[in-house]
Amino acid sequence: GSAASGIPTTAYASRDGFKDEIASASSGIVSSFPVIECIESVEKGGLLIVEEPEAHLELMRQLLLVEELAKAAKAAPFDLILITHSDHTLDSVLSLVASGRMRSDDLGLYYFERKNGPHARIKSVPINEDGTAEQDLFEDAIELLAKRFI
Repeated sequence: GSAASGIPTTAYASRDGFKDEIASASSGIVSSFPVIECIESVEKGGLLIVEEPEAHLELMRQLLLVEELAKAAKAAPFDLILITHSDHTLDSVLSLVASGRMRSDDLGLYYFERKNGPHARIKSVPINEDGTAEQDLFEDAIELLAKRFI
């Protein structure tokens, strides 16, 4: 509904003054709304787990959402777990370290490794003080491709 019809609505307002009702907003705004609501309601010392925060968002909004999540987690404070397949989301988090807004020891970077069998192992990737992280996530894929095509 709309305000004119007297039916309550939920509205979105961007930093630059754009306003719209959630019901008629883009899929990115609609999918981000629950995340933003959770940011506002997670308790101090709590835990917020967000899976694929970048889903349906163009790159700039992905970066802004990651920044808002990190800022809120640091201010409250609460623990935050981001689950992603996006290099952009990972780069956004690492850029917070590179810019000095977060310390490398405030973060943990992990991935699941599955080799020979149904069980996966959780592997840690060190984050350097300059916001870089080196890992071998793609070595297995490259090795498999080499075996198949070379």
